[in-house]
Amino acid sequence: MISILLFILLLIALYVFIGVGTLKQHFNNPESTKYQYSGCYNDKSNDLALPVYKGEVETPAECALKAIENNSTFFGLQNASGNNKLTKNPMCFLSESGNLSVEYDKHGESDKCVTLNTNTYGTQNVNAVYKILNSEEIEIQENLKKKLSTNAAIIASGGTTNEGCSFNPKAISGGFGTRLACKDYCRNNDNNKLFGGALCSESHCENICNKCEDNLFCRWLSEPILTENEKIPKPIVLEYKIQDSEVLLLWEKPNSIDAISHYSVVITDPNNPDKFEVEIQPNVKDDFVEHNILNLNPMNIYHVEVYSRNKYGYSGTSNKVEVQTRYVSGNGYNSPVPYNTYEDNQEEMQKMIIEIREIIKKKIYEKNIRDGNVDISDPLDILVQDKVRDENVKDKHSLDVFFNEK
Repeated sequence: MISILLFILLLIALYVFIGVGTLKQHFNNPESTKYQYSGCYNDKSNDLALPVYKGEVETPAECALKAIENNSTFFGLQNASGNNKLTKNPMCFLSESGNLSVEYDKHGESDKCVTLNTNTYGTQNVNAVYKILNSEEIEIQENLKKKLSTNAAIIASGGTTNEGCSFNPKAISGGFGTRLACKDYCRNNDNNKLFGGALCSESHCENICNKCEDNLFCRWLSEPILTENEKIPKPIVLEYKIQDSEVLLLWEKPNSIDAISHYSVVITDPNNPDKFEVEIQPNVKDDFVEHNILNLNPMNIYHVEVYSRNKYGYSGTSNKVEVQTRYVSGNGYNSPVPYNTYEDNQEEMQKMIIEIREIIKKKIYEKNIRDGNVDISDPLDILVQDKVRDENVKDKHSLDVFFNEK
């Protein structure tokens, strides 16, 4: 039963490969002029898709000969009529001489073509488009037809065939940098006519590329193994400008092997080091980023650092800048409220708070080691000190998060 089904599927593949109609429709023309039906497309009399008119003809073969004489790659038949047989001869239109980039489909597909006497014709303002095949295309089609016929015969006799797609990444000059590029090349209709055409299904192409073991042609196999520090974004180089009681931060988008999801701006008051604020900058599209820090007190000193994040984690800290806001006369400091506080996104805010706390804990621990406040000789002492440190961070450090899109 399975063999019968496979036999039927191969026959269908052969039928589809040849195109709509019959083998006679596509290859009954003279041996020196082979053409293939490409499809049915709308046309406009004031904007012809195939601009060269060659009068009326009786068969596609006649129009094909005119296309050969004019050095045209495509020809179309339109304005035909009839029920069981042709009662009005079609008009023959050709692409411009020597033009290989023909927009015969620029007015869209149509379902107004008719098949009469095993040939397909377009009706009024509709082209049945055919392509003149060159010698290479004729050879490819003949070889593929033989392959399909052979596979069908093997299945009919109870045997099994190979997958039918002979794509080999090592046979392509230059090879491929990624598996996706390899699979896409195999699936592309302009390429796969050389090694199986419609038989190169997505699963077949993916399987072939996955089995490639040649680093020279399948270069993704030799990708370097990155360390954790190499996966995260590079540290930001931070600059700033003072604008009254606001601070405008400026930085260039850092290098990252993966897309950056957002930036975190950490603001600390040196006079109150146990409290810090975090503003989120979601603008990750621009190569040069500007960020306004809002709600700062006038005539005050702040320390500012910026982190970027991708799917692997946070970058190292940027250079720390020390800024002093200016005095504001009149009613004093009157900064607008944060542009967007994302008050409805509590889950995202809590996640951000946890991640920033971890960064702060690590920095405090490293500072304590440098200052000699951690005895690293006794593992038990380290565990006790870690617990105390975590409690201090939790109890003494308050964290405010602002999402700022300005």
